[in-house]
Amino acid sequence: MGSIGFAVRWSPWGSGYAGAALEALLGYAFTTVGLHRVWAGHEPDNVASGRVLKRSGMYLEGTRRQDVFLRGAWGDTIVYAAPAPEWLPDTAR
Repeated sequence: MGSIGFAVRWSPWGSGYAGAALEALLGYAFTTVGLHRVWAGHEPDNVASGRVLKRSGMYLEGTRRQDVFLRGAWGDTIVYAAPAPEWLPDTAR
């Protein structure tokens, strides 16, 4: 199992770079490294990251409640995942 995270400078937002990089990383994780499952999470306010994760073929698993302490407060994480058997058949995106 592996996890993926990303941070993109604001100037190229909406250009598709994050999605293309994420799909390439997922392909590498499953086909070259041989991972069975990859997950990623984002802050609830960051809906754009959720859209990128969903478009890459990951699916919404749920919300981890109060699991991260950030900027002086506890917050939630929205979790997406992709098991290799479900993601690999769709790699012709």
